[in-house]
Amino acid sequence: MKLLIFLSIISLGVFAEDKTHTVKESFLKEQKTFNGFAVGSHFERLAVESKYWTSWEIEKIVENGAKVTKGDVIVQFKAESLKNTIAKSERELAVHKKNLILQRKKLADLQVKSKKELHLASIKNDVARKSLEMYEDTGRAQFLKNLKNDISDMEKNLKYQQAELSQLEKMYKEDSLAEESEEIVLERQRDTVARAKRYVEIRERTLEGTMALKLPLSDFNKEYAAIQAKSAYENAKLQWDASLLSENNKMILAEKAYEKSVKRHENLKTAVESLNIKAPANGVCYIGDFNAGKWSTSFPKELKVGDKVSSGKPFITFVGEHIDRVQLKVSLLDHKFFAPNVSYILKHKGLQFDAKVVGELSKPIVGFSIVNLSVDNSLLSFTQKATISATITSSEKSVRVPVKAIRYRDAMPTEAYVVVKADDKKEDRIVSLGKIYGDNVIVSDGLKSGDVVVLP
Repeated sequence: MKLLIFLSIISLGVFAEDKTHTVKESFLKEQKTFNGFAVGSHFERLAVESKYWTSWEIEKIVENGAKVTKGDVIVQFKAESLKNTIAKSERELAVHKKNLILQRKKLADLQVKSKKELHLASIKNDVARKSLEMYEDTGRAQFLKNLKNDISDMEKNLKYQQAELSQLEKMYKEDSLAEESEEIVLERQRDTVARAKRYVEIRERTLEGTMALKLPLSDFNKEYAAIQAKSAYENAKLQWDASLLSENNKMILAEKAYEKSVKRHENLKTAVESLNIKAPANGVCYIGDFNAGKWSTSFPKELKVGDKVSSGKPFITFVGEHIDRVQLKVSLLDHKFFAPNVSYILKHKGLQFDAKVVGELSKPIVGFSIVNLSVDNSLLSFTQKATISATITSSEKSVRVPVKAIRYRDAMPTEAYVVVKADDKKEDRIVSLGKIYGDNVIVSDGLKSGDVVVLP
C-alpha cells in the first residue's frame, strides 16, 4: 500500500504536464449583445407643445391602434376656453401697452422738470457762492470802513461845533449884544456840540457791538447761506437722480411686462394651430408614450371625449407603416460600440439581418442614450424585442493572457507576475497590467508574442 502511494506521487510530480498559454499579439475584439425594441422608420411621440396653455380637453380622438393616413386628424381639442383666454390676453396686452406709453411719458416729463429744477438750484448755489466770495473779498472790509468813516466824520463835526462854540464865546465877550440873546445862541451851540458828542459815542458803541456780535453773525450767515445753497443743489441732484432711476426702472418693468404679454399673446394664437393634431404620415396611432423600450405613460388604452392632457407630455405614439427600426437603450460605457456606417447583426426568431445606425448618435442623458438602427427585410412588429450583436476592434495590437495566469506574492500583493516556461525551465516575470476584457487581461509590459505562460 505504501509503495503504491509513493508511485502515484512520483507520477503526479514528474509526468504531469503544465497547463500553458502561448502569448499572441493581436487586435482586441469586444463583442456584446443588446436587447432592443422594434419601432417604425417614422416614429414619433406626439404631444401638444404650448408654453402658455397647459391643459387641453379632448373633443375628438382616434381609437388605440387606429390606422391613419397622412393629414388625418388624430386628436381634436375644444377651442372655447382657449379662445376666451386669447380674448382676455388681448385686453391685457392693451392695458400693458397703455401703461408703457404712460410710463414713458412720465419719465420724459420728469427728465424735463428735473433739468429745470437742477438749473435753478445751480443758479442759487452760484449766487450764494459768489455773494460769499464778494463779502469775504471786499464787502466785510468796506462795511467796517464805512462805520469807521462815519465815526471819523462825526468826530470832525464835533470838533467843528466845538470850535464854533469857542469862537462864539469869545465873540460874545467883546460884543455889546444883550446878555439874553447871547445865552440863547450859546445854548444852542452847546446843545449842538453835545449832540455831536453823543453821536460819536453812539457810533463808537455801534462799532464795538458790530465787531463783537453783528460782524461775526454776518460772517456766519453768509457762509451758512452758501453752504445751504450748495447742499440744496447736491440734494436736489441726488433726489432727481433717484427719481429718474426709479421711473426708468418702472419703465423697464413696463417694457418687460408688455414684451411678455406680446409673447404670451402670440404663443396663445399659435396654440390655436395645436387644436388639431394630424397624422404626420401613413401609419398607426397608439394611445400612450413608448420611450426607451417601455410604455412610460399613465394614460389608459382609451382616451375619451372630455379627458384632459397636459402640454409637453407625449400621450400618443405614432408609428409609420414600415417597421424597419430597432431602438436601443445604451449605457454610457457601451456607447463606444456604436458608430455611423458600421454594420451590426440583428437576430430575431432564428434569422439574422444587417443593421446600421440611423442619423446622429444622441448625447448620453442621465447615464444612457437612445440608439436607432435601420433593419432591411425584417419580420418585426412594433415594440417586439430583438437582439443586436455588436463588435468593437481596437486600432492597435495588444498582448493578452488569461486572468488566472496572473499571480501575486504575499510579501508584495500589489506586484503582479507570471510564470514563463522556456526550455523546460520556469522563471517568474514581473508584468504591468491593463484593462480586463472578459477572461483576459492586457499585459502592457513584461511579455511578448511567443512567450509561454504557465497556468495554475
